[in-house]
Amino acid sequence: MRKTNQRKFSLFLVLFLILPLVIGIAYADHGPKPSITINVTNGPQKYYIALLWETDVVNRDLEALRNSEEVRDNVALKTLVDYEEGGWMVHVPKVGSSYFWSTPSESYEFGYNVPKRFRVILVSEGGTVYLSEPIVKDRYNAVFSYKASSGEITELYTHSILKYVRNFLFCYILTLIVEGITLCCFGLSTRRNWVRFLIINTLTQLMLNASLILSDWNRGTGGIEFWGNYLCAEALILLIEAVYYAIVLRKKDGTKKTSRNIAYAITANLLSTAIGFFICLYLFIGF
Repeated sequence: MRKTNQRKFSLFLVLFLILPLVIGIAYADHGPKPSITINVTNGPQKYYIALLWETDVVNRDLEALRNSEEVRDNVALKTLVDYEEGGWMVHVPKVGSSYFWSTPSESYEFGYNVPKRFRVILVSEGGTVYLSEPIVKDRYNAVFSYKASSGEITELYTHSILKYVRNFLFCYILTLIVEGITLCCFGLSTRRNWVRFLIINTLTQLMLNASLILSDWNRGTGGIEFWGNYLCAEALILLIEAVYYAIVLRKKDGTKKTSRNIAYAITANLLSTAIGFFICLYLFIGF
């Protein structure tokens, strides 16, 4: 009976591990998308704003936009979408808005498949054109300050200590909960094991967050780069903890079974990584 229960628990654990990854892959398109946010200063009172990109091909989406009734009947908007000079023309994404009308906040977010190198075009209600300097975005979700009167545009970098502390606490608490429950399920819940568990997880979580913070200070990453860095760090942590647990963990009777300890390390780390991935995919608390 005891072996049957253990098998049932093992099956449940495997399904619990696989489910977040399957859902994440199936709905990966719902995850975070690259974006460009433009904060405008010194602009006219009312205007349209869009992004320009360098291309030698006028795509069908841009042609459709140019021929739309909304554009034909609006001089300022027509000036914006018809702009074409030196290979620069309005970027029209497959999903989302290609332009915005001015708002009191003067902050505009362009999303989905934004260009890496771009310019900002702003056309006043009277038809005056304002252009930014060309710039290449460094961050996955990049924020820029655009001074319309001079054309100066600057990418903003924020390194919030509060944000780093928040992210560390999220990862640390999630790991302790998931891997702590798994420790109990493997029959390794002793005072000494809990002390060793807390020591190694504190050290490895500091290491994980330090690597992500360094990545952020190096002008930030996102998308495939972010998940690549994250998963590489998690793989290294799994290796460290597998070796550590294989040596130090013991049952209540003092016996040590290396294969069981390694199995615990693999199961616990895969569970916490899978659940963390699932949560971040939809909440994206990233750096």
